[in-house]
Amino acid sequence: MAVALSALFAVGVFFGGRYIILGQFLEAFVGLGILLPLALALFAVQRVSSGRTVLRSSHDATGSLLKSDKTFEMLGLLSFAVVIPVGLVFITFTLIGDLEMFTSRRGQSIAVVAMCFAVLGSIAGLVSGWRRGGVGYVRLTPSGIDVADIFRTESVSWDDIDDVDDHSDDNKKTRKAVVLRRH
Repeated sequence: MAVALSALFAVGVFFGGRYIILGQFLEAFVGLGILLPLALALFAVQRVSSGRTVLRSSHDATGSLLKSDKTFEMLGLLSFAVVIPVGLVFITFTLIGDLEMFTSRRGQSIAVVAMCFAVLGSIAGLVSGWRRGGVGYVRLTPSGIDVADIFRTESVSWDDIDDVDDHSDDNKKTRKAVVLRRH
């Protein structure tokens, strides 16, 4: 994932710098505006992979709650927040023909549809993050486990868990993994 984000980051820098040199500041704003959420996501992924994140936990009568690092959450939500205004500028000025980032009408159409999905997904992510109080959590209760990400929550009963392990079958490189095996 970091390689893909780095490649997209490099493309954004190239196009943003090119448009600034050419004096096309609207295109530069959009190009660099698309770059910022990617840079924030890349920074968040780098923090996790380097082990500089802290797991937050709390405990009460209903069970234990595990939440991700606050900086990681804020970087994710900030990425969503940046996509919305940049995406709206991109969509608006591409549709009225003032944004000259594409040479073909087909390229414009595909980019506008993709940006519409990005804006709608970002709005949904921000609303969900606001309602949930973050980007996700794991709640351990006497009856089972609730695993929530930014969009959905999955509940698993302890009866459905066969084993608890410290490594996954596909040998992914993880820090302090806890793998719950279901039947």
